[in-house]
Amino acid sequence: MASLVMLGITDVAVLRSASQTAEASFAPPLRWEAKEEELLEGAKDRVKRPFLFPGYRKFVEYAETPQLHCPEKRYFGGMENSEKIVDGDKAVCLSSLYNITPGNCLVYSFGIAGDWSFDDAMAEYGCQVYSFDPTIGLEDHQRSERVHFYNVGLGGANRTSLIDGVNATILTLGQIIDKLGHTNKTIDYLKMDIEAYEILAFTQLANEQYRLSFVKQVSLEIHPTKQYHEEIYTIMTMLDYLGFASFDARRNMHQELWYTHPRLQNLTLSCCYEIAWAQVDRKTW
Repeated sequence: MASLVMLGITDVAVLRSASQTAEASFAPPLRWEAKEEELLEGAKDRVKRPFLFPGYRKFVEYAETPQLHCPEKRYFGGMENSEKIVDGDKAVCLSSLYNITPGNCLVYSFGIAGDWSFDDAMAEYGCQVYSFDPTIGLEDHQRSERVHFYNVGLGGANRTSLIDGVNATILTLGQIIDKLGHTNKTIDYLKMDIEAYEILAFTQLANEQYRLSFVKQVSLEIHPTKQYHEEIYTIMTMLDYLGFASFDARRNMHQELWYTHPRLQNLTLSCCYEIAWAQVDRKTW
């Protein structure tokens, strides 16, 4: 959606503190209350990540290794380039546990740029899709019967921000949910591909953790680049301690976006990774 944002020390401290207190302040039904056959493979024995940043090697391992196996995982959307590399596709776990039912599912999609493929695919599946991007020059409109577009961006506060030369309206997730009349309504799938603004969005969500208790699955394209690994890792631990576990984790396959670190031999990093999490601490939806 935009060039990378710079975080202040206060932003990082709030996000890190939230991940450390999330387990105590967020209490959906505990996973061991569910029957074993009701859990995705790996949920029962998953190990939550340590709070402290474990270093680049562990970060890459976490960013590329799913914690769970979802046999009903399906990819929606994506655009194939001339090299047959698909970008923009998102993993959805269609296990009956999550009851993502055509005709009765709700999707939030933040970050469109020029790729509507995920939004259109989820609409074709039967979900109501709410799409957001303040940088593509479009006003609020009904793209199709099930795709509703809003000229708004997601961030850490209600403000106007200059993004790529555009005066963009930025709202928090909670403000958007309330404005759309979805307060306390289940969101089946929350997708963010917003070029590092996910860091500011989650910094703010640290103070409204209950919003995520209404979300079944979260998909992020994370953008650690060369400076935000610790901040992104803190989002991972925050989701861990709010009851989420990853079922899809992979690096961006455009090799021109990969790079190496002079102090880390035999380790190749990527500018961005696609990770999808499912809520596993809640038994039923």
